[in-house]
Amino acid sequence: MEGKIDRLFLICIILLVLIGLIMVFSSSGVISGNPFKFFIKQLFFNVFGFIILFYIVSKKKPFYSNVIFIHVLLFLSFILLILALFSKPINGTRRWIEFFGFTFQPSELAKLSIILFLSYYFSLKRVEKISFYAVPAVIVIVFSFLIISEPDFGSGVLILAIAAGMFYFSGIKIRYLGIGLAAILPFLVFSAVSSEYRLDRILSFLFPFTDIRGRDFQIYQSLLAVGSGGFTGVGLGKSVQKLFYLPQAQTDFIFAVIGEELGFVGCISVLSLIFIVLWRIFLISKKSREFFFMLLSAGIGIHVALQAFLNISMVLKLLPTKGLPLPFVGYGGSSLLVLLIESGIVLSTSKRRY
Repeated sequence: MEGKIDRLFLICIILLVLIGLIMVFSSSGVISGNPFKFFIKQLFFNVFGFIILFYIVSKKKPFYSNVIFIHVLLFLSFILLILALFSKPINGTRRWIEFFGFTFQPSELAKLSIILFLSYYFSLKRVEKISFYAVPAVIVIVFSFLIISEPDFGSGVLILAIAAGMFYFSGIKIRYLGIGLAAILPFLVFSAVSSEYRLDRILSFLFPFTDIRGRDFQIYQSLLAVGSGGFTGVGLGKSVQKLFYLPQAQTDFIFAVIGEELGFVGCISVLSLIFIVLWRIFLISKKSREFFFMLLSAGIGIHVALQAFLNISMVLKLLPTKGLPLPFVGYGGSSLLVLLIESGIVLSTSKRRY
């Protein structure tokens, strides 16, 4: 039996992307040459994403639960990740594939494909033997390794964290999960310290403000932006830090611009919308009668929660700097598109919980 979609969830998503459009225009209009450059691209992915979202919601039979679709998407993500490693470098990394004037980040599609695959795999049967978890564990590790090799350490770790959460919700024994994470940890530590720019980020986090003109410049400007906003902000469009002081203001550090222009009120408003979104996702997951849809919604909730937490923690210097946009708000077409597709899946699931 189908019920109504979760309207509160949909309203919050729409509000977040509208805030995102406004803040992307505000934070990038001055420095991009063309004041509408980033805004138009973000608007395009918003429109395209919502078209897919409503298409998913309109279908009575969820095509994304089809075993062939899931495996094709997983294989496609794997191929795209390999192709990205041989693509033209952008900003010193090979994270994007370019086509028709747009760039797409395969790691974002990989997050969705991993969530779908794990939901399907764990819904087949649930056993307590560690061998049952070997296949999904190997797939997750391979995907994570490819992403870290781009290099994109933040997204690689994020996929591992999403998978760990889904393994937990699948019913795995904690000791098995602990053994797996302990086995991966040395590789992650080596990857973090073996790269000069990653090591600089770690040192900047551990020993802050010792080199504010060098490795600490970005986080220093981020904290200046948030701190100068006060309670109500300096006013929309009036940020000083976005004027060549704060690198990637429209993407990774858009929350800092929100803090400066809209102040504490703006930050709390965005955080409240994200919390409501997460509350509705996990409520929908809890009410789902089928294990596949329960785990699928939970995986999407973990994705949104972790990415929001990591981004905001980075902006506030609670964690080292990573290249992860604020969900639904920060500039990034690939991330936005995948998050809107995931939102469509959650809304579709919300109709099935009755």
